[in-house]
Amino acid sequence: MLTSLPLPIAAKSRVSTSPLSRGQRICPIDPALHGAALARLYSIEFGARTTSHSATLSKHIHAKDRELDFLCDTGKSGFVCQLSNGDVIGGVTLLVHPYINDTVLIANLVVDSRFRQRGIGRQLMRHAIAFCNKNDVSHVELQVDADNGAAIDLYSSLGLVKIGEVARYHLQNRIALPICKTREAIHDDAKEIQRLVAINVPVGMALAEAISSQRYAIDCGEQRMGRCQWFAMDGAQGRLLGAVHIEALDAKQMQIELLLDPRTTKNAGLGLIRSALNTPNLLKCEDIRARQSQRGMMASRAIEAAGFVKDRCLAHMRLNLRSPITPAALR
Repeated sequence: MLTSLPLPIAAKSRVSTSPLSRGQRICPIDPALHGAALARLYSIEFGARTTSHSATLSKHIHAKDRELDFLCDTGKSGFVCQLSNGDVIGGVTLLVHPYINDTVLIANLVVDSRFRQRGIGRQLMRHAIAFCNKNDVSHVELQVDADNGAAIDLYSSLGLVKIGEVARYHLQNRIALPICKTREAIHDDAKEIQRLVAINVPVGMALAEAISSQRYAIDCGEQRMGRCQWFAMDGAQGRLLGAVHIEALDAKQMQIELLLDPRTTKNAGLGLIRSALNTPNLLKCEDIRARQSQRGMMASRAIEAAGFVKDRCLAHMRLNLRSPITPAALR
């Protein structure tokens, strides 16, 4: 099982690609040298959408915080594009998938807007994918805004395939929701929750949206420590009509995810959401988010009917590095 990636070494990360402009080079990320500059670049290019992330990125790079330590831990790697004067004009970060074996996530690809349309993003991606291939990674996954046609075209040209979409929401208004009979989930519900995942989430799309048996076992342990919680709604013959997952994103932000059986009504989904919103942690939380695969349309309708407003829709893309056909990124 892949548990970590080695830190990239420049000699190992060379790929056969067209050269960058004079004075530009791709090199492995060094947190001490590139961390603060990369954090500033994320803040400038990603703007308000990631303000809370980028504002704390620099300190996390150096402090090894448990939530955003992806540039410090040996399980994470990446590359930057530098000018000859040392300025960072692009970067890409990689981290080992926490729940899926031999899979790496491309967490962030960023290029300074002043240097776009020069092939820097493509070069960073090719270095990242070649690095993964040399380290026996089977799949590379990422998420990108569904309306970012230029980025999707880039990733597609490198061999990544879109396998689904996931929407992110925030709770705008707390409204009265129907009362339904729900209960706290137990470990014996794992198989039923996996069935609900298969219904609601496209095959292969298992970044943080899919709940594998491994993740469920992890969540059961975290549930006892108050980090997350599950509620379920019983149906006939031992089947679940639905389940809702609650997790703490950080000290101020909570997130829910709703999984519904096709036979479940929207009102039942609203009842599950009510159970989640009435937990002590969510009652006192002012920033509540939701994340939903767009395959589960009834769940998405229930989320929106419960007072959540959609912020973003992300395309989930995947590259199979073990395909008999060599991916375009490695040619």
